[in-house]
This record gives sequence, C-alpha cells and structure tokens, in this order.
Amino acid sequence: TAAANPVEALAGALERLGIRRGSAGLDESRLAPEAWRRLTDRLSGIEVMAGAGHLAAARRVKGPYEIECLNHALHLAEEALDVVIQTVDRGMTEREAAAVFTAEVVKRGGRPHPPVVAMGQRSGIPAPWPTDGALRAGDLVRFDVGCVYKGYCSSVGRTAVLGEPAARQETAYRAVQAGLEAAVAAATPGAPAGRVFDAAVEAIRANGLPHYLQEHIGHGIGLEPCEPPLLASGAGARLELGEVFRIETPYYEFGSMGVSVKDTVLVTSAGARVLNRSHHRLVDLD
Repeated sequence: TAAANPVEALAGALERLGIRRGSAGLDESRLAPEAWRRLTDRLSGIEVMAGAGHLAAARRVKGPYEIECLNHALHLAEEALDVVIQTVDRGMTEREAAAVFTAEVVKRGGRPHPPVVAMGQRSGIPAPWPTDGALRAGDLVRFDVGCVYKGYCSSVGRTAVLGEPAARQETAYRAVQAGLEAAVAAATPGAPAGRVFDAAVEAIRANGLPHYLQEHIGHGIGLEPCEPPLLASGAGARLELGEVFRIETPYYEFGSMGVSVKDTVLVTSAGARVLNRSHHRLVDLD
C-alpha cells in the first residue's frame, strides 16, 4: 500500500532495507521544520543529520546516464527554441513567442521552465515575465529558456534581432560571445572556478564593454538548474572531470537592450566540450 506521507515512505523504505540504527543525511534545504521534527521522531533509532552539502557535492560529477539525460534536455530545448525563432516576426508578442516554446517542449516530452522572451527595451531586464509587447524593426530579442527531462535540467540563452543590428548591439554581442568562448577555453580539469570567471570578464572588457560587471558567469547544472560550484570571482573550487556546467555571459542595459549567450559544457580530459548544437551568432529574424 502507498505510504500516507513522505515521512512514512522514507521510514518504510529504511525498514524494508533492515536499517534501524546508524546515521542518515537528509537534504534539510527541502524539508520544512515540522517535517524534520516528524522524521526525527519517526526514525528514533537513527541519527538524522543535515546532508544538503554532502548530497550537492556527490552530485557534482555526472555519470553516463545523467549526461545522456542532460544532453536530451538541452537538445530538446534547442529544438523548441529553433521553432520559436522560425516563427517570430514583426508584431508577434513576447507572450505568443513564449507560448510557442512551451508547447514545443511539451510536444517533445519535456517540462518547460518559465521562458524569458524579452523584446526591445525589455531585453535589458534580467528576468522579465513575457508581456503583450510586440516585436518591432530593430529590436533585439533575448531568449533565456530551458526545460526538464527525466528530472534533469537544461538552459539555453540566445539573442536575435529583427532587421539590421545597430552598432551598439553588434558590439555588445561580440563582446559577450568573446567572453563565453574564453570561459569555455578556461574550463579545464583542475582549474579554479574563479579563473573561469576572470577569463570571461577580461575578454568581454577587452572586446568593447570595458565596464562589464557580473556576479557570476555560470554554475553546475543537473537535477537542479543551479548547482555548485559557482563560477564567480575568487571561487576556489576546482573543476572536476565529468562535471557539467552552464556557462553564460549576459549583458543588460536597463531601458535600452540586453544580450545573452549561454552554453552547456562537459569537463573532459581534453577540456570543456560544448554540448549545444545551436549556432553561435546574432540570429537574424528577417
């Protein structure tokens, strides 16, 4: 019979395995205080300890099945985004474009994350909800989308323009693309996470955005869309073989424009291998 609640389900599973003594680490970040109290009362012979940090560390290196699922989730999101890019035209709204992405992900067996489709001035807002704002000539469109497949997450960042891009738009895009490429090149086994961050920021500043600032330029990805380690300034965690990272170098000018590029990479003995299939260019929607 089915357990009455998650606490009983866990207790029953441990009893069936014959585990009645010892220690158990649980993810305290996902348990309400009342659930934690009920668990410790129910598992009276077991020492229940906070284990979120240990679980996160254990999930850093991905196995073959996990990499397969991450690949599928990524390519599913890219395919759905390709349909959106082929569909978007002058007059289409953010909400309509987001609905296309959501439908295409579901059609392919995924569960969509809330999509960011930011047009024109709204592309300069980091995470806006889609609105009824319509696409106009000269607008940038910033896509930040993803989905879940068999529990594993994906995230894709791309930028498009309707018509001829302005010089400022081209400069910003080239700069963040240079930063992404520098970060990918720096993501080698044993490299400190902070070094990957520094490589990206230095390249962006050297390629047209000297004032570029960002808290981080990515992190691990897996069962959660954001997993450790964070690729941030001064971060000392060293990259390990088999880790999968989401590397991103967005740039926002509030009230003006925003651009985004993002890749998912697997750390191998030969360096970071980009798992994305989609192209790296400012997409022309004309």
